[in-house]
Amino acid sequence: MKKTLLISMLIAMMSITLTSCDPDDDYYYYDAPFLGSWMSDDHSSSFTFYANGTGVYTDFYTNSSTSITWEADDYNLWIYPNDGWGDTWSYQWDVYGNTLELFDLDYGGYIYYYAY
Repeated sequence: MKKTLLISMLIAMMSITLTSCDPDDDYYYYDAPFLGSWMSDDHSSSFTFYANGTGVYTDFYTNSSTSITWEADDYNLWIYPNDGWGDTWSYQWDVYGNTLELFDLDYGGYIYYYAY
């Protein structure tokens, strides 16, 4: 009986100490580390991210700009172009100094943007 009580208490303690709350990983628009303007490494496109969750995507090959809205958490960035197609561009992101690294979750491959 004493052994069963001890094991039960041990399991209860472990479940309490090993359980953690899910952190709020969403970035508020005003504190996202990639706010500002970014040029792709091949100079084919740029993003500008504003602190209110909006921005602009520019394609230099077609010489066109599209307004965007965006959301992000610690790992993912979702961009919603306002081009009438209803697309979502999904990326994993990281910022290293003046480099924004995007991994395209739909097509694979890394895209690098540099602050300008």
